[in-house]
Amino acid sequence: MARLTHPSDTSLAIRLQSGDLKALTMLINRYQEPLLRYVRYLGATNQDDDIVQETFIRVYQNIQSFNTSKK
Repeated sequence: MARLTHPSDTSLAIRLQSGDLKALTMLINRYQEPLLRYVRYLGATNQDDDIVQETFIRVYQNIQSFNTSKK
């Protein structure tokens, strides 16, 4: 049976820098729920979803300045 591998965050960032919006979708699917749990843990108000959405918007807006050679 073949083992499925998932692309690393770095490879997804590189793909996104090249304009691959599917990579952004994969990052959102990977981190949306954990980030939402974290925001709720911090005690955010009823704007939890908005905070998470704004986070992903900023990821997209700033992906070109992301240095993929650093963790």
